[in-house]
Amino acid sequence: MVVAEGQTEQLFAKKLLSGYLRDKGMTNLVQSPVIKTTHGGLLSFSQLENDLNHYLRESDVVVTTMIDFYALPSDFPGYEDAARIVNHKDRVVYLENALRNHFSKGKGFHLDTFVPYIQLHEFETMVFSSKDSFDIFDDSEVERKKLESIVEEYPDPELINDHRETAPSKRLLKLIPGYNKVLYGNQMIERIGLEVVRSKCSHFNEWIEKVMVLL
Repeated sequence: MVVAEGQTEQLFAKKLLSGYLRDKGMTNLVQSPVIKTTHGGLLSFSQLENDLNHYLRESDVVVTTMIDFYALPSDFPGYEDAARIVNHKDRVVYLENALRNHFSKGKGFHLDTFVPYIQLHEFETMVFSSKDSFDIFDDSEVERKKLESIVEEYPDPELINDHRETAPSKRLLKLIPGYNKVLYGNQMIERIGLEVVRSKCSHFNEWIEKVMVLL
């Protein structure tokens, strides 16, 4: 069960991740409920907490999350302490552990099959794993050279920063005027394949490995 921040993440789980795991010989059904009341964006931790309070009580299911590090709400567990960690990958790991620890205080939660995951820095990070992701567009629709230069500048796309004007999604909106996350995000990732994304995005790869061990 992939608890998704929005519709795009939900489609990723149901189609791309499910198909990838099936190709690996794992026939488990992938469910992906969208966090209730978010409308595509996590505004407060309570929105996620309310859903996990329910899902983590279910047995015989692996529960994971797919939420963005970019614009993570400030009431998220461990947020203030994590802000002191300079390395963003280390910061995200700290936050994921803080999320798990938050539920360890309660009773009846199946934490042994809970894999917290926060996407560095947001869903669109994966698009920059390969220049091939832009091939779904005609050259007239995109500023291809500038997009390709970003891929070259960041061999590790998880290091693309999360500033308001330069986060992965903001770069795509600027260089692909017709870009729509829901319409094109998963198409672009499907074009390059999850093996490529895993090879370029180490934190994403660690997430997939943890999930696969439990299936």
